[in-house]
Amino acid sequence: NENGAYLYAFKIELTGEVKFYAEWPGSREYEGARSKSLTLIVKEEIVKKRVVLPTKEEAEIRLVSNSTETEAEVSLEERRITVKVSGPRGAKGVLKLFIPVSLLEAYNSSINRVLFLLDKNPIEPAEIKEVETGYLLTLVYSHSTRRIDVYYVTYSISIKVLDYGKKPVERAEVNLTGPVSLTAKTNATGEACFMRVPAGTYRVEVYYGPKVGEGVIEVPKSLSRFILTAVRKWEILYGEARERLKYTEARIRKLEISLEEAKTRIKKLKASLEETKSKYEAVRRELETYKSIAYTLPAVAVTCFIAGYIAGRRRRKGQNSQTSWLRHTKK
Repeated sequence: NENGAYLYAFKIELTGEVKFYAEWPGSREYEGARSKSLTLIVKEEIVKKRVVLPTKEEAEIRLVSNSTETEAEVSLEERRITVKVSGPRGAKGVLKLFIPVSLLEAYNSSINRVLFLLDKNPIEPAEIKEVETGYLLTLVYSHSTRRIDVYYVTYSISIKVLDYGKKPVERAEVNLTGPVSLTAKTNATGEACFMRVPAGTYRVEVYYGPKVGEGVIEVPKSLSRFILTAVRKWEILYGEARERLKYTEARIRKLEISLEEAKTRIKKLKASLEETKSKYEAVRRELETYKSIAYTLPAVAVTCFIAGYIAGRRRRKGQNSQTSWLRHTKK
């Protein structure tokens, strides 16, 4: 500047011992020069977060990184620790996180059930070291603006994939989309197992080539779910149609046999009917004869009665005439 001083500001991206000095190569008029060294110790900043546990006790979460900026947030409702870091693109970033064992025990969790996400993608810690009151975790990443989520309470869930005939589908891809996104393949029993799943509502999508099924699961309200898919739908429908066709053909054959038996019975019934008609005609003729006799008998009886009456009258009249003649002769 106008006073002959030189000012330059820059950020220290790494931790440790840093030496500063100024050097001028000189000119035609003046010789070069170099200042004395100034040593600075750059230390990592420790970020501390205190939380109140369900037991009313307090727990302290500590973290430190070599990133230029480090922000931390703890959500007790979502059981999550969120760390936002940024640094020079491409440089190696290191985050060391201390999780107290009291935090895990308060929610019946363990270090094996903790889920680590880097920009919503699962990662594994480079190192997990058990210390006196908790666990010291080391996460390594490539610098830029990154987000690290640590879910310290998770669950294990199972999604069983069934085909159209309700049989297990092997090697189907199952995707969970919700607070986190996870993917797994089904095994021989049609199950896709997901470990370390945070609480929340998840959309379940099943792919067997194309998308073949979907559903919703709420964790931890439900830790298992059946997904009925369209896998082998047309094959199963074709098989069912063939079975129905076989059944129909068998029924037709039975009906044809029954029809022949019915025809035979009809012939027998016709013969029996003709025989019955003949018997009926014989009986009818016999009845007609009886009717004629029945109608004739009264007339014959009346005729016989009249004839007998007349004959009687004649006999009595003859007797009277003879008696009168004898009387006349005697006189």
